[in-house]
Amino acid sequence: MSLWNGRHTAGTALLVSNLDFGLECLLSERAIDSISTHARNKFFETLTGFSDPFVAKEEDVSSEFECSATVWNEDVSREIIGRNKQFSLESIAHLEHIIDGHIGSDGVFRGKVKAFGNWLDGEVEIPIHERLVLPKRRDSSLGPFDLFIATMEFLPQNTSHSKEEYAHIKSLAKLYSGFMLYRDGLRVMPYGREDSDFFEIEQRRSKQAGREFWNHRQMFGRVAISKSVNPNLRNKAGREGIVDNRASKALKDIVENILMQSARRFFGSNSEIRKEILPERNAAYNEAKLEVERKRLKAKQRRDFRNNLRLNIPKQQTLVGALKRLQSQVAASDTLSTENSILKIRDELEGLKEYASLPRPRRQSGQCLITFGAWIRMKIIRRVGL
Repeated sequence: MSLWNGRHTAGTALLVSNLDFGLECLLSERAIDSISTHARNKFFETLTGFSDPFVAKEEDVSSEFECSATVWNEDVSREIIGRNKQFSLESIAHLEHIIDGHIGSDGVFRGKVKAFGNWLDGEVEIPIHERLVLPKRRDSSLGPFDLFIATMEFLPQNTSHSKEEYAHIKSLAKLYSGFMLYRDGLRVMPYGREDSDFFEIEQRRSKQAGREFWNHRQMFGRVAISKSVNPNLRNKAGREGIVDNRASKALKDIVENILMQSARRFFGSNSEIRKEILPERNAAYNEAKLEVERKRLKAKQRRDFRNNLRLNIPKQQTLVGALKRLQSQVAASDTLSTENSILKIRDELEGLKEYASLPRPRRQSGQCLITFGAWIRMKIIRRVGL
């Protein structure tokens, strides 16, 4: 709209009418069925990641680039995607697992690694696989590129994040997760979509989930290339993906090597860091969970006690009144003079037991009844001279 209104002098405004089903789904405030939901999600996924969100603001070469999508229904407009990025590096900079670095022309990763909430000391290197031979010819060589990946432990007993952070990151993953490819700050499609597994992340994970660790639906990341140093990574004619040549194969092999080595060294089930940290973290989680259960049980017991006490006040009042009456009778000089009178008192005491059968107040009421019974027995013994 800024181009249409003359606020900007450069750009592209695309106006579409007579929409097909996929675009028509965007007109509704809510999804009608699963097909329309899928179409809307695809549209949102494509436009929200149009420019690279994994760079710091001061390094963002696409900061002057704006992308927005607005739906007009007669004279009412609704913005689907705004000019501001819905997702940025700041959103995930605090995640407990991060790989952030540069891959040189030698295929070696050099950068920073955070594992289980702690940055590893110094610069971390992930060497190229010994069997991988990089192309050297000018028309097939691969230049340097950048890599950023962030994720967390998605089992609550393993993560170092708070409950609130954990829930927030999971909600971000539903909308923005994926491993993408950007050239000069702009996204190269279809990489990063759930149905595009260029780096075979899901294929490896299906064979050994614990060891391979990385999960396309639970990771935020991208490979960033530049046309100036990687001219051999060219777009296909339809601009969906890069041409399958020696340079793209080398890119694929190098990134896969970094994913596999990082999983084994820092994050996956074979990692010594995981073996050292998780038992203590799991024990703390289980103890905290038990403490929550104990507090919940105590709170329930207190509620039950108050409810029972409130419901049984009339019963307790009846018991107290009956005990006072019996006490007055026993105190009289002639009440226990005959065997029949003693048996009568005993029967009345037996009949009062039902009033003492309360879940929590029972001990108090029962103790009162027992104490009174002992007192009566003492009186009987004194009266009959036993």
